[in-house]
Amino acid sequence: MVLNVQYAFYFFVSTDTHVLLADACFKDAAPIRNCPALVLQHLSREVGGLKRRRVYYRDSKMWFEEIRHKEGQFMGFGAASTPQQHHFARLIEKHALLDAQLMTNF
Repeated sequence: MVLNVQYAFYFFVSTDTHVLLADACFKDAAPIRNCPALVLQHLSREVGGLKRRRVYYRDSKMWFEEIRHKEGQFMGFGAASTPQQHHFARLIEKHALLDAQLMTNF
């Protein structure tokens, strides 16, 4: 049985050290948390490999978490620290209007 998992997220920032995303919240869904391996695969193709970049995302409650991975292979989730919460919120605010890209598999 093949599952038709759909995801949608906003891609905000990619640097040498991290990638910053946000769930595209449709109908209270949590697409990044529901299919992190697929999201990491999509990101890896988009940025030419994740390597050691840390990947963070904002959920529907406006809270940031890390998608832990090893060379793009999903390893689990972890909470972002309080200083990271503030820093990432400022980054999204700065990049939201001009740089955000909606990424989906549907």
